[in-house]
Amino acid sequence: MAKIRQNLVLHGTVANKGIAFGKLSFVKRADIGHEKKEIKNTKAECARFEKARLHAITQLGALYDASLEKLGEQNAVVFQIHQMMLEDPDYVSSIIDVITKEHSNAEYAVTVVAQKFEKQFLEMDNDYMRGRAADIVDISRRINEILMMHDGVLNNKGISYNHEGSVVLAADDLVPSETVQLDQKAVSGIVTSKGSNRSHTAIFARTMGIPTIVCVGDSLTEDLEGHFVIVDGNSGRIYVDPDKETIERFSEIKKTVDVQNSHLEEFRGKPTLTRSGNKINLYANSGSLADLELIKASDAEGIGLFRSEYIFMQASDY
Repeated sequence: MAKIRQNLVLHGTVANKGIAFGKLSFVKRADIGHEKKEIKNTKAECARFEKARLHAITQLGALYDASLEKLGEQNAVVFQIHQMMLEDPDYVSSIIDVITKEHSNAEYAVTVVAQKFEKQFLEMDNDYMRGRAADIVDISRRINEILMMHDGVLNNKGISYNHEGSVVLAADDLVPSETVQLDQKAVSGIVTSKGSNRSHTAIFARTMGIPTIVCVGDSLTEDLEGHFVIVDGNSGRIYVDPDKETIERFSEIKKTVDVQNSHLEEFRGKPTLTRSGNKINLYANSGSLADLELIKASDAEGIGLFRSEYIFMQASDY
């Protein structure tokens, strides 16, 4: 482990507030080769891509079902959106065109098209649309992993990370399917060099209660692997190898926040009143019947925003 100057401070953008402690552990992904290979039978290669695409859609359906309880309907729906993206004619035909015109393998074609669409999203003015770049990366990586699984080259184990105990996960970025499958008992915080605080990954981190800082930039380097860090999700700072005084200071801050959160539990089930006695209706957002149990458990007094578009997205007819 490389020696790092004590009290090195990295800066990023807050995606989810909170304080986290742990050893920095960089995401270890399966090595997926994207080198271009010449294919003579392009028709067979297109069929190979189509088989992987359909497999990916099936996987996403299972991931949606598994995420309902963990994330709620409003967040789990992203995996239905990913299914729709995999059925988008422009995306699919672009990949078929690369395979056919360049006589290339499917993995290369998927990578080229993904980079093209990702660039288009990142260049958009809207923060929300820029955040969709991660969705393109996610579905394209999924197809390439399946292509390699079908060839017996890759054993689908997802991401892995080192070190025992609490870790702060580091990566260039995390895609939604990686974030939702994280072990919340092991991962205390997340830091990424790229990303967006408007991405689905950031939203998932907030739902899962994991302090997260994104857009740290080039200062998040792999020579920091294994170093103890403090993630300050309130200021957007990451303290590398902090001194004793800094550790004690943030331990007290975290303890205070934990006590405050515990204190809030005392108000569960009580009327929502101001100090002057005025009644305030505390309402929740909802996207389906599946959200109702979570809403009741959160002690909401009604539905303030009903996301009817999710009902339409799940329906097969009007």
